[in-house]
Amino acid sequence: MDFAQRLVALSWESLGYFVVEGLCVGVREADLLAIKLDEKDRISERIHIEVQVSANPAGVLRNKSQFGSSSKFPIESAGEFIKKKYKNEKIMKAISMRFKTDNYKRVFIHGRLKDKSQLKAFSNENIECIPIGKLVSEALKANPVRELIRTVQVAELLKIVEP
Repeated sequence: MDFAQRLVALSWESLGYFVVEGLCVGVREADLLAIKLDEKDRISERIHIEVQVSANPAGVLRNKSQFGSSSKFPIESAGEFIKKKYKNEKIMKAISMRFKTDNYKRVFIHGRLKDKSQLKAFSNENIECIPIGKLVSEALKANPVRELIRTVQVAELLKIVEP
């Protein structure tokens, strides 16, 4: 797990979610799965979270096989990314088995993107897009930093994601 995924997991945990990191199915992986319990300890929310954060966004979201054409067709490239990360049948089946339902929310956590128009492809698929800086800020407001290491991680990440 990379630094950004770990920080996203810590942020969701600060918001009251239980987070499972890295659900692997063959060579595919769902970055994070999160659940939240209600006051009666019943699951009230299920979320599949994918994280894409880069300190230097040199390109656009893409399927690796589209390396040369992704900047020419950013919406189509984002669609391929969505198919790979959210719509893969094996991943969807594994997530549904873990959640015991097909009814779960999909979230995309992102850093700086070279082509923000790609986010429209996510919203068209009912995938909520959240900038990582916004998520971390909300988590810190909900649950103030308790450990020095978390403070250091947040400070380092903000150096990466702030313009």
